Amino acid sequence: MDDPVGELEPEFYELLGRIATNWAIVEAMIDRFLAHVIVADPGRTFIVSQNVSSATVIGWIKTLVNATEQNSPIFNDVNDLLDRIDGVRAERNVLIHGVWSAHPGEPGLATVQTVRWERKEVIKDEVISPPDLRDLLDEIGQITGELRALGKSLRFL
Repeated sequence: MDDPVGELEPEFYELLGRIATNWAIVEAMIDRFLAHVIVADPGRTFIVSQNVSSATVIGWIKTLVNATEQNSPIFNDVNDLLDRIDGVRAERNVLIHGVWSAHPGEPGLATVQTVRWERKEVIKDEVISPPDLRDLLDEIGQITGELRALGKSLRFL
């Protein structure tokens, strides 16, 4: 069977898989955070959140936190964390949903065609290396740790 991607290094597949699975943990914690701020059952909240984008869920949380927690000492930290999560979410999405191929003539690199509506050049080919993906994975790990700490302090995890 012909491989439409070409000869990507196996490390790309491994790193993309880790990004996808680690991001699922972030999304689960965001769902629990939403349940906390609306004082709802996490299971029912999950049903709702699975039918909208993560960007929408993050927006809901920001709106609710801004409406109810402005005097809280962690208000700015929570907003900053949600902004970072949204930025990493956007980066993760363009890579996970991008069209990948082996970079011509340069082993160890890949080309991914990304789509970002906010760019002047909406569709763009980007050259990606394993260290680029490891950097994203590290950011996801940092966010996971910060969300876990927030969840413990606010008692939603």
